[in-house]
Amino acid sequence: MTVLVGYADGRGARDALELGVALADALGVPLTVVTAARRSWGTPSISRVDAEFIDWSRRTADEDLAAARARLTELAPTRDVAFRRVEGRSVPAALVEAARDEDATVIVLGSAADGSLGQVVLGSTADRLVHSSPVPVAVAPRAYRAPKDGIDRLTFAWAGDEAEVSAIERLAELAAPLDARVRVVTFGLRRPAMFPPEVGLDAEEEVFAAWTAGVQSTVDSLRRRGLIGAGVETTIAVGADWRAAVDEVDWAPGDVLVVGSKPGGPVARVFMGSSATKIVRHSPVPVVLLPA
Repeated sequence: MTVLVGYADGRGARDALELGVALADALGVPLTVVTAARRSWGTPSISRVDAEFIDWSRRTADEDLAAARARLTELAPTRDVAFRRVEGRSVPAALVEAARDEDATVIVLGSAADGSLGQVVLGSTADRLVHSSPVPVAVAPRAYRAPKDGIDRLTFAWAGDEAEVSAIERLAELAAPLDARVRVVTFGLRRPAMFPPEVGLDAEEEVFAAWTAGVQSTVDSLRRRGLIGAGVETTIAVGADWRAAVDEVDWAPGDVLVVGSKPGGPVARVFMGSSATKIVRHSPVPVVLLPA
């Protein structure tokens, strides 16, 4: 088992290493840093374009590995780290293959460079992985720096959907080796009415109360079935939009947001629904995306 960091030198590279080290420390597993080289240009060529592209891709991956070694010498000088160059038809495919080979607990990536500081932004590699990875994918916010006290709380975004029970079970597996608290948060929207609706404000209150009761009922069911412990904190965070809902939660430096997936087929993989995608976009802390 290992925490596998997919590294590409540039903006977000250090963020991925910081999160990778923090997760490896918290989980008590080794750290592996991989860079990916593509095996082909993508379209057949009778010229040497393919060979030249492959050579360039391998050189770039080796240069990225050297940069990762240098960064980790500063970040975690005493940690034993494995470094590998992997190859595949695409970067996401190469990372998935490496994760299988290494029996990775999680694949760690940085956010795209065009996001705001402190924001989780999925780049092209992360976007592909969150629709195909058979193992959890962790994404660090822009300019993320690991807290000195490490990761000490996992916040699971629970939509109240029975289909997410498998993600709750994976959360338990992830949290088992961690000396960290777990809490369950249900995010919801409640936009203020600009004028009284035809059905009346009481009807809106009744709908909101029914939704809240439904959420509480699903949480109680999770407790009865032993899927979450009696000491797990549960709460509902509601806002006029998804950013406001996420901001309703008390976040701390040692927090990680854990998001489950919607089943996307017969094979377990990461596959986010639209609401989960919006919650991730506004997360101020690292995000771990669990396969369905």
